[in-house]
Amino acid sequence: MKKNFLRLAIVVLVLLIAGVLWLNNDINQKKEDEANKKDNAAKAYFYLLIDYDTKI
Repeated sequence: MKKNFLRLAIVVLVLLIAGVLWLNNDINQKKEDEANKKDNAAKAYFYLLIDYDTKI
């Protein structure tokens, strides 16, 4: 009975660790995507300013 309980505890622990790592990766990916969007918006705004200055 103790062996089965120990095996179950190990499986639950492994699944818990895998879930935390997956969630952490998902959160980091969302942060990276948001940073890329902001960076692209800043670059687009900068290029609009450069284009505007050359037309004057």
